[in-house]
Amino acid sequence: VYVMPDVDGRPTLERYVTAYGGRVQEDVTEDTDFIVAAEKDATSYVGGRYVAVKPDWVLDCHQQQTKLNPLLYTW
Repeated sequence: VYVMPDVDGRPTLERYVTAYGGRVQEDVTEDTDFIVAAEKDATSYVGGRYVAVKPDWVLDCHQQQTKLNPLLYTW
């Protein structure tokens, strides 16, 4: 999971990802599956090999303590 630098609450989102066994990446690489992005940045990744998701995906996964379907949170 790569969290874009301008996403509000980035440190908290990254903590949640790692707390549930996810891997936070410093940059987008070939190993990146999901990009947590603010709406204005998401369009750069739509249609590519990455899934651009809203920050709410991470927050909702944390709240429900399970990995939710990321496709319900895409831009």
